[in-house]
Amino acid sequence: MRLAISKEGKYIPEWHGNRDLADSEQFYVTYQNLSSDERARYEKKGQMRVLIPDVYNAKDADVDEAVKRVTVKAADGEYTPPSIDVTGILRAMKPTFHNFELEDGTPVVSWADFLRLPVSRENGLALLRTELERELPSTQEAISEPDKKN
Repeated sequence: MRLAISKEGKYIPEWHGNRDLADSEQFYVTYQNLSSDERARYEKKGQMRVLIPDVYNAKDADVDEAVKRVTVKAADGEYTPPSIDVTGILRAMKPTFHNFELEDGTPVVSWADFLRLPVSRENGLALLRTELERELPSTQEAISEPDKKN
């Protein structure tokens, strides 16, 4: 089987009706797809802790309370789900903004440029950041249809 796997991706945000604009007016973000090894650097694995009543009860009450807030009960213990450093993944993906500029004409090109912008209720940049943090890491393994010849 032959797969076409892109090293780069493109995302057109929905933010402020951007996708409804003419193609020439839309802004979009290009980014580098990360390999599994690169992505793994930003993922903390889940942990399983088996509960042994005598030992478990002897632990510090504050530690037990903190564990209860971040874990899910399992039949034979507690499982702490894996966590992902989304900000780290996004930086590693090196997003580049296209057709995105401030009112005074100053272009916003890099992720660092974007993070330096002042956020307000009026400009809604927090919503754009949330959209990008949700969409870019999850689309970073875009695979097109396999080549039918192979």
